[in-house]
Amino acid sequence: MDVGMAAGFFDRVAVLGCPDSLERYRSHAPAPWTPEVLARLREWGFTQVQLNLAWGARPDDEPLNLEDIVEPSPEVAARCPQIVDLNCRPGHEARAIRRDLIATRLDMATSAGLKTLFHFGAPYNRHAYYGDTPPNCLLDPYVHDRYEDLIRRFAADFPGVDDLLVYTYDQDAWLCGEFGGCPRCNGVPLHERLPTFLDRLVATWRSINPAGRVWWEPWELSAGQVHACLERVTSEGFGMALHANIAESMAVEAADPWFIRTARQAESRGIPVWTDWFLGGVSEETEPFERLAHPLTIWRGLRRIHATRGVTGIKEYYGLLPDRVETDANLRATLLFLREPDLDESMVLERLAAPYGEVAPLVAEAMRLASEGMERYPWDCSWMGRQIGRSRTDHALSAAILRPMLCPTPSWESTRGTVYMRTEPTEAHPWMLEDVQLRCQQAADLWADALDALSTAEAHAEGRERVHLSAWRRDLCGIRRRALAYALHLRATMVAIAARRRIADGLDLPDRLAEELGRALRASRANHTEECAAKGSPDEWEEMDRAIADLACGLASWLDRWLLPAPDERSKGLFSLTSC
Repeated sequence: MDVGMAAGFFDRVAVLGCPDSLERYRSHAPAPWTPEVLARLREWGFTQVQLNLAWGARPDDEPLNLEDIVEPSPEVAARCPQIVDLNCRPGHEARAIRRDLIATRLDMATSAGLKTLFHFGAPYNRHAYYGDTPPNCLLDPYVHDRYEDLIRRFAADFPGVDDLLVYTYDQDAWLCGEFGGCPRCNGVPLHERLPTFLDRLVATWRSINPAGRVWWEPWELSAGQVHACLERVTSEGFGMALHANIAESMAVEAADPWFIRTARQAESRGIPVWTDWFLGGVSEETEPFERLAHPLTIWRGLRRIHATRGVTGIKEYYGLLPDRVETDANLRATLLFLREPDLDESMVLERLAAPYGEVAPLVAEAMRLASEGMERYPWDCSWMGRQIGRSRTDHALSAAILRPMLCPTPSWESTRGTVYMRTEPTEAHPWMLEDVQLRCQQAADLWADALDALSTAEAHAEGRERVHLSAWRRDLCGIRRRALAYALHLRATMVAIAARRRIADGLDLPDRLAEELGRALRASRANHTEECAAKGSPDEWEEMDRAIADLACGLASWLDRWLLPAPDERSKGLFSLTSC
């Protein structure tokens, strides 16, 4: 496939592999680095490839920081010793493996005619291990000296790398807080500290590679801090790598107002902008599901990003698996957009479904409905609504909550609250519970309709196409069951809230409340039974069985035992949004 250039996306950056966000040193699928894969990327229209997977869990011990593969010179090591323990596999042998990995990939990418990018976090402080007073401090001149030395050593050890991408929060980087305990940084705004450090990185890299660029991802900074830093950095040799949303890379929230304003501000200073986003079927939002197809979500997001002034490139955020392109409708939608960005949505669906022959109309309809379900799901409720594939269908029998997410970073403590409804450990109002419940139910219903079309298509397909549709159907069933579990847990809780209010007001309990509660509980039980059958696991949920049985004794006594508020103890795992 010869993919022409879509106006505005002059740089198109691939990331290979599929990380696991939770399990250290584990990936869902190893990075598929082969000459054949790189040739395919070039054929598809990608211009650059990131040399490392660069994910916080360090899948397969991939390098995440310069320190993982480069040692400072003896002189700098004596003046600026490594005071923070490395977070990778220890030992010279492990370091040699990581170095060989990058060197091999560099040679391979160069031979394929692709530019290269190395991604790292700096200053390295093992993420938030030290709180808001990390030892590698931006106002310590030794830290600047150390990173100049590390970059020079990196360039000497891996000659030919084109660009660098740096995170200054996350990726095991962290910064002192203005209001924290660092004696240097206390009272000094971040925008008065960070641009000088970035300028030093850029100047060092440009002195080695005049055609190269340092891209900065202002991850975890507030909107105001980003704008203030952007006014102060030196523009030559500098680029911005922005998530498509102030809060996250969000498939359904691409090109939010902050992103549009920031890209326009960068353009006014002559600074190019890359957009970090999901370009394929695997993503942090839906992991570990890898076979979902919602191509219109991808298409619509790409159109919004593409239309944003100042954007010069698009970059995969999570990871691509090119060997699955035939079954990855999302990746194929991206490749189609790079070639023909002006297609209307009906034609997009027709093109993507065409390989399925006689059942193509059914597949196209399933893609449309699956995309609509993806966009109806309440991703904006909480960051804890991400990684929905890790949630459980046997939800808690305490009252449903909407678990908030709050991290000790400027963005989380400020701007992210304009995107996510739940960033504070407060009690969610019943109307918020209802809002999320309704959207979860609507998403589940749309996915059920998609499954009807998909199942019919699968039944009439043959051979490889049938296998592909079956894999998609299994993951679509899985995400639907989880959205439905959220909806039913929330609805049962709201019925319980209404019933308790009637009791408090001295009113009777109409039969309809007990009847609706019973329907919700039985539907939850059936949903979990379906999940167990899909997994081939024992169909056990004793707590729900007791709750259903207890309801026969009367709603008033039932409310004294079930769906009561409880402390958030993550009883059903980190990513079960509604369960304490």
